[in-house]
Amino acid sequence: MKRLERAFPLLLFGGVFLLYLVGLHGVFIYDDYDQIVNNIGIHDLRNLSDVVFCGLNQLRLVANLSFAWDWFIADGDTWSFHLTNILLHLINGGLLLAYLTRILPRARFTVLSATALFLSHPLGVQAITYIAARAVLLQCTVVLAGLNLYARGEVRYRWWLRGLLVASMLVKETCLVLPALLLLHGLCFEERPFKWVLRKQHLVYLAAPLSFAVFYYILRDPKPMYARAASFDLYPTLEHLAAQGYYHLYHLFLFLNPSLQSLTHEYPGTSVRTVVLGPVGWLCYFAAAAFAVRHRRMNPVASFFIFFYLVTLLPTNTILQLPEPFAEYRLYQAHLSLCIFLALALDWAVGRLKSKAARIGLVTGLVTYLLVFNVTQQWLWLDSFELVAHAIARYPESATLQDYQAWQFEQLGALTEAAAAYEKADIKRAAAGTTPTLRSQFNRARILARQNRLKEARDVLDKMPIEELARGRTPLPYFLLYLEILQRLKLHKDFNDLRIQALQSYAPELLPHWTK
Repeated sequence: MKRLERAFPLLLFGGVFLLYLVGLHGVFIYDDYDQIVNNIGIHDLRNLSDVVFCGLNQLRLVANLSFAWDWFIADGDTWSFHLTNILLHLINGGLLLAYLTRILPRARFTVLSATALFLSHPLGVQAITYIAARAVLLQCTVVLAGLNLYARGEVRYRWWLRGLLVASMLVKETCLVLPALLLLHGLCFEERPFKWVLRKQHLVYLAAPLSFAVFYYILRDPKPMYARAASFDLYPTLEHLAAQGYYHLYHLFLFLNPSLQSLTHEYPGTSVRTVVLGPVGWLCYFAAAAFAVRHRRMNPVASFFIFFYLVTLLPTNTILQLPEPFAEYRLYQAHLSLCIFLALALDWAVGRLKSKAARIGLVTGLVTYLLVFNVTQQWLWLDSFELVAHAIARYPESATLQDYQAWQFEQLGALTEAAAAYEKADIKRAAAGTTPTLRSQFNRARILARQNRLKEARDVLDKMPIEELARGRTPLPYFLLYLEILQRLKLHKDFNDLRIQALQSYAPELLPHWTK
């Protein structure tokens, strides 16, 4: 029995590695094109300056270097990117196993089952098979490595921890949650007063990344990540907060029923489900936080992982408004806590079952359930069209998914289908009471121009609130497309007037001349 227990981690990690090889040849999709395929800065590993500073409004040096290395290894193929993500996931599993072994030395079943759940749960598939989610995997690596170093308690490891805190800002800006997690670990597992833990240990840990944050904002690329990027603004209305509360509950539902996963989820706005379930979601999380505060000494493990869940959710579209919709890969760290709680519940259930066959049946049924959905999700990521069609079927009101399907049609040259898909996206936005994005309107105008529907394309460009969304500087692609349309319509005067306007922002060699 002891031999099997010792061999189980090796068998587990080997099995998970083979499991994720199903998606090894998955395609580039969604933000992979912005961050990797069309981001020529990472295509030449020899030019390190371009690799380091090619982020889209971000300075994610480690992710950029890993992307450049993967591109160099596979010459633009996807298998090396997926292999790196799989290996990072296994590393995270190993770090979790080490951390749980340290804080739960006598609960071997809980430790192993929690690690197995984290490694194989279908809700983690998107973070592993979606290449652009690399930074989320790396952040989890940093967080778990920091917790392991802190839990060791030796002085020499504290110096390694301080170095890790500084370096973490080059991994992902939301690694700033690590000092908070270290503080919460100390409060839950150390028999020290709060003031002592804060004063003696964490002021240094907080100072290290915060001081580096100044250099981060100086060095990062000032260009907006997206044309309509809203920066990191606080949610202005209760409507957004209600939607967040709803998605908190929906995250728990996805954890138990992973068949409802989607490529992305948009905020539903004002609806019955958000008005009713949104406040319920926030009440649940406030109640969980109150439980964790009150029982941090009596039940430190449960209290800490409640804190862990709440803290890792903070930079994940919870309080900060990001320009993107809600995405499941951002829940990679947060769902780690849910795996811990499910493992604790499984340990309790197995202990209550007297029949050995019932215990084996319970564990086997759970493992089979997870593996089936894991493989099903990976198969979807092998074909981007199938993945997007599946996501639209699950979430038909999503205008963002409709935009992406239109872009896919455009890449295949199916312009009629692309134009129809962009029009559907605008109709869905109108039904939801939102305005079309700058990107979707521009893409629709480009499609119309390629179909020789030049007057319609010009009308779309004229209706775009270009100055407001582009922060005072009209993007160059807008001028290039508009000048091309005017050239083909043979409107010489309008062409010259627009070119003079464009020359106020761009060099003459970047703009076309009138040709007869």
